[in-house]
Amino acid sequence: MIRILQIIASPAIGGIERQVLSLLQKYDRKRFSIDVACGKSVDGSLRDEYLAADTRLILCRWSKFVFPFVGRLFRLLQRERYDVIHARLSEVSGAAMLAARLANVPIRVASYEHTQTAWRNPGFMNRRAVALLKWLNLRFATRILGVSEACLDTYYPDWKERRPQFQVSYNGVALESFSEVISAGDVRREFDIPADALVVGHVGSFREPKNHHTIVKIAACLCPEIPNLYFLLVGDGHLRDSVEHEVDQCNLRPRFIFTGNRPDVVRLLGAMDVFVMPSIFEGFGVVAIEAQLGQVPVVASNVPGIQEALAPVFRKFSRDPLDFRGLAEQIRFLLQHHSLRHQLSQEARDYVSNTFSITKTVEQLQSIYSMASADIKSEV
Repeated sequence: MIRILQIIASPAIGGIERQVLSLLQKYDRKRFSIDVACGKSVDGSLRDEYLAADTRLILCRWSKFVFPFVGRLFRLLQRERYDVIHARLSEVSGAAMLAARLANVPIRVASYEHTQTAWRNPGFMNRRAVALLKWLNLRFATRILGVSEACLDTYYPDWKERRPQFQVSYNGVALESFSEVISAGDVRREFDIPADALVVGHVGSFREPKNHHTIVKIAACLCPEIPNLYFLLVGDGHLRDSVEHEVDQCNLRPRFIFTGNRPDVVRLLGAMDVFVMPSIFEGFGVVAIEAQLGQVPVVASNVPGIQEALAPVFRKFSRDPLDFRGLAEQIRFLLQHHSLRHQLSQEARDYVSNTFSITKTVEQLQSIYSMASADIKSEV
């Protein structure tokens, strides 16, 4: 039995946290045992699902001064004697790699999940912190993963020349969640959306990178000319009040539905005619994959992390994240061409089903957990 420690911030709603949950639900329990250490809190909206996956949640609190965290993690690793550590903290994983090397954990995996982080604030100390943590990953990780090529390009522009230490490990999606035909009518009745309406949807937390204000500007462009157009926004966050205020200022409140966080995202996708994703940056656009599996055409920003998640047929509909007129034009075109939407959505579903299955991701990770140390010839 190979014992693995995954490290995340907390079991909250988010792309990283959902991906780890999918892993916990799919891994080979006869070969592996997985615990999850949390750097902020063991509480969160996904806590019950983590516990239902028969895993332990262990608090190992992160510190901005780095070394107290290294000490706490070192003691945990020594006590539990894990065979593998997989830190999903982007460059902050460097601190975990140091602790794991000191504790003689043989397989040490660091994952980069973002193309931007708070550590990239201007300032000498921040730049030095980023440089140090990146160096620790490079020095002590037996494998460095990126959820997209864009993530690795951000931190290690020459990563393709440094293989086999580096590898892309795309976040996978459970295809079986999309096997049933979803009734759009049920969702529309729940939110009092007319059956013959056109619906543009979005799923994401209300934070700056998700760029909800551009969605409001898109609506201001399209709603005057499309009287039966509605916008369905799924998610919550600290900017929600600001976005709702802007919707009110534009007199668009009757056209917007704010659902808050929902556990039935797959079901809500079934009510959408077009999915819009104008993110300013993304490590990897998992929700774009989910939309395509739900056969919803995607109009997105042209940032690299999203482009890797899009089927080729939808990449031509992408625009700059602040080009709300250009994004509105692409949405308008797709809304006007129903048969084309259907055709493209079928092609996209086939593409992402073959490329981004959670089964593929789990098989790749299990292979790394079993063999990564053998790939590194110059062990420290």
